[in-house]
Amino acid sequence: MAPSVGFLAAVGATEKTHLPLFLSGNDLDAFKRTGAVNFSPVTLLYGILYGASDDPPTLDVSLSSRYFAKALELLAPELKMPDVEQLILTAGANARQEFGSAVSARMMGNGLGFVPQSDKIRSDFVVDLWVSAEERDESEHLVVLREIVSLLKQIDIASLAPPFRKCLSYIATVAFSETEPSAEVDFVRAHFSAEDLDWIPKEKKQIGDYRQSKRFSWRALSIQ
Repeated sequence: MAPSVGFLAAVGATEKTHLPLFLSGNDLDAFKRTGAVNFSPVTLLYGILYGASDDPPTLDVSLSSRYFAKALELLAPELKMPDVEQLILTAGANARQEFGSAVSARMMGNGLGFVPQSDKIRSDFVVDLWVSAEERDESEHLVVLREIVSLLKQIDIASLAPPFRKCLSYIATVAFSETEPSAEVDFVRAHFSAEDLDWIPKEKKQIGDYRQSKRFSWRALSIQ
């Protein structure tokens, strides 16, 4: 897009700049038919959050990526969000509902690049990683669980609301028992209360059964 486009001028662009847009539904149909693109706050927001990690072989994104953070700052008030963190969380929640957790996981992962200190975004990212792996019964489960463990170690879990702590306590128990079993008990005791862990009498046996059988199943270990 040319720098004369109002939004690009607002973020400080002075030359032609690539911007990722996320098209779906009628917008995608129109693009396929006519090549016309609906440039709107939402298509741009989703495009940045989904496409910020793209590295296409035929396109230099180094220029446009300089403007992504400023673009999110401008989009927050435009979409009536108090700040960029809430903008990303709300976008993730909406995308999760409409497109599934694999899409929102990518958005939350990229969102951390813009708000790296956000425990809420990191928490949503953990849950999205789990659910998206469950939806496709991810065979490389240790890769996913190691990423989850790494993220869990960076979250101030006590700062989260009870429903999130309970959900993360279950994920943490599974993830640590599969990847760092010697650290599981210490981590869980240090970060979760008895109320967070009241699922244990039922689900702990299920986790144990799967550990013993050596057959991991995301669907069987559902966090619904």
